Amino acid sequence: MNKTTLNSSSPKCQIMRFTLANSKDTKVDAICTYTNQSQSLPFDTVAFYQELKNQTSNSTKLGIYTLDPNSVYVNGYNEMLPTTPTTSAFPTTPIAAFNILTVNFTVTNLPYTADMGTDNTSSFNSTQHIMSILIHLT
Repeated sequence: MNKTTLNSSSPKCQIMRFTLANSKDTKVDAICTYTNQSQSLPFDTVAFYQELKNQTSNSTKLGIYTLDPNSVYVNGYNEMLPTTPTTSAFPTTPIAAFNILTVNFTVTNLPYTADMGTDNTSSFNSTQHIMSILIHLT
């Protein structure tokens, strides 16, 4: 999200977890911190969602990966009707000038394997590294 047009600094995102989605796909959960440069204006989750949507080809592409467009959420916000409800297990409370938000999406051409769901395995670490690079390039 380095190419943001929002009136804030670029978000810093950390990939937190991978889980199984749709029996074969990989769900990605990330936490992003976003500095709001305008203290007088509240953070706009919808604008952030729109920015992410625009930078991922209408929520369908992240680098070489294909996204399920119905799976992209920012702080639980999604503009499409979800097939299953998504909840966040991460905090979303603003802290000082920082906004902490969750970003969730499902990668349909990255088959999930059980070791991706375990921290510090080679599969988790390599997938986390690749996704972190891609989300920051978006």
